[in-house]
Amino acid sequence: MRSSFVGRAGLASLSFIAALPFTACSGDGETTAGDGLAARGGETTTPEMLSPAPARPPAPAAGSPCAADPEGVTVLERPMFPDREGSPTFGYSYKLYPGTDPNAATVIYVPGGPGQPGIDVERDPDYAPLEYPHIQTDLRGIGCNAPETVEHYPDEFYRSEFFADDVIAIVEDLGLDNYVLYGISYGTALATMVASRIEARGLPPPRALVLEGVLGGAFTSDLPGTEAAFVERWRLVRDSLDESIRSQLVAEPLPLDLTPEQWGAGITGGLGVAEFPGFTDPGYLGLMLGNLAPGLSEEERNSLRDVILDAGASTVDVMGDRLHHLVSCHEFSETEYVSLKLEAGELVPTRFDCTEVALSEPFSAADWPVHVPIYYFSGTLDPNTPPWQASAHFNAQTAAPRQVVHVLGGGHNARIFNLGDCAGPLWQTMTGGGDLTAAVATCSWPHALQGAPPVAAAP
Repeated sequence: MRSSFVGRAGLASLSFIAALPFTACSGDGETTAGDGLAARGGETTTPEMLSPAPARPPAPAAGSPCAADPEGVTVLERPMFPDREGSPTFGYSYKLYPGTDPNAATVIYVPGGPGQPGIDVERDPDYAPLEYPHIQTDLRGIGCNAPETVEHYPDEFYRSEFFADDVIAIVEDLGLDNYVLYGISYGTALATMVASRIEARGLPPPRALVLEGVLGGAFTSDLPGTEAAFVERWRLVRDSLDESIRSQLVAEPLPLDLTPEQWGAGITGGLGVAEFPGFTDPGYLGLMLGNLAPGLSEEERNSLRDVILDAGASTVDVMGDRLHHLVSCHEFSETEYVSLKLEAGELVPTRFDCTEVALSEPFSAADWPVHVPIYYFSGTLDPNTPPWQASAHFNAQTAAPRQVVHVLGGGHNARIFNLGDCAGPLWQTMTGGGDLTAAVATCSWPHALQGAPPVAAAP
């Protein structure tokens, strides 16, 4: 499972990336399966503004990974509106996979989207080595925490600050004091909020924040649009192709019996991968487009067709799509593209979201200060969360010791895809809050390391 941010088309890359060839559920009360481990601002919603409390959905959500494999799943009783006294409650699930080292720090995974699930039926060691206990989370309203109908919960139920409080409840439930928060894409913003709120409440802070594909702030009208990096990156890939291939992508009709919309969605999903071992310049997408070369077999051409369709397939169900709309439009994007199509060789937006919804609570890393070490992983060719977003977060968090690993040629999941050969040293260092210099020296993929010490607050 991989995560992405911005645009429904950008969300399509998750299932495609997971297939590449390379090396709480609702309920009454609190129940546990398996063994566990030993405010900020915003306008408060008044009771008059809230919809009546809906009936509680069943626990766990039918058909969810929590129902399919309940081992390690815990259901917590959570308030629907943590900022409202006497709030009705719902069941919130998370899943704990034990580590092989009982003394290792617990890694809490905060997924992207927003709207993509983080709980799976099995553990993926790409996220954290098996010696570390690993906690998977789903946002309220999706996955294991999904209701039975899309409109079950009122709009006010879906806010990042509420999501953050749900994660904090996991830390409290397990009594964690040796853990790290690991966020990808939207999860980097949410993990930052979690860490800041934990510090403000005097709870044991995480050993570190590990952020991959970083969001430093909202996409506002004075910044490049959410589709801009995809458009720019596609032009570079397209222009690197042989003319015999490029000419097919500017022609009408387009090749492989695919529509402009299918080509646009597939290209958008594929661009998030960029370059990684075995697929260097012009990256995975560019190399796969080589299957359009004249003289190749129908089987080879059809293999590309499958790649494009897989890359463009949505990873978000109707529950996640509603959550994505509400959270992204209010907190992360003034105008977010919904889909892109391939037209005359260019990626062209076909639909936008958020145009009639106010960016009422724009996220900024500067509003959520933390003091624990922060480790950033930013792909220099990441179109989902472009490198300027990681820089914005880095520059805002002056109270924390922080280091950025700039993964040269990397895409949206650059730590997972490009730095797998040095995962052990990286995690050992990060869970101890140490300096990454020696650890990244063991990585074979090209990178650049940037760091800064904390700056003491003015008296």
